[in-house]
Amino acid sequence: MFRKDITGQKFARLTALRHSGGNYWLCACDCGNQKKVISADLIRGHTKSCGCLNSETRVAIRLKHGGCGTPEYKSWHAMIVRCTVKSWPNWKNYGGRGIDVCNRWRYGENGMHPFECFLADMGNRQEKFTLDRIDNNAGYSPENCRWATYSENLQNRRTTIRVIFNNQEMTLIDALSLFYGSSTGFKFLRTRYVRRRKRGMAPQEA
Repeated sequence: MFRKDITGQKFARLTALRHSGGNYWLCACDCGNQKKVISADLIRGHTKSCGCLNSETRVAIRLKHGGCGTPEYKSWHAMIVRCTVKSWPNWKNYGGRGIDVCNRWRYGENGMHPFECFLADMGNRQEKFTLDRIDNNAGYSPENCRWATYSENLQNRRTTIRVIFNNQEMTLIDALSLFYGSSTGFKFLRTRYVRRRKRGMAPQEA
């Protein structure tokens, strides 16, 4: 009998992995769990997750602070996804290289939902701030996380280029700001710097 191949297709939080007999498909949920689902329920939108969506909905209702959907909740959820969902595009730079989330923020503590723990430890996120790990080789925990501006986060990445300027080691963007008086045109200057370094020029010359 003809059966529609939905391998690789995404339905809400579920991605079809392979046919699992009869009308069932084995699916991967965005939360990291796997679940067998009837194909018709996937296609018609009757089943949208492994069950985590219903759990989160119940949690959102009972959270006293009503934090679900806030900037803080989005940061927490993104943190969980990048460290636990192997199908996430940038997995290799987070969970794939051993970056994890502390138990308190992932599983909760003393009857508190993990997001409640996260919010209690981190506080509210200011506008234009983002979640940043102080040590990029360590995981997400109260001791290693802060709310940082985009500029601070950009300078704290593993890919951040560091140079020697005026006999001091600093990030490239800081050196450009000192040299030109501002970081205007940073993208262009960074591209030019990288291109010249690839040609073999010394950092001071580039």
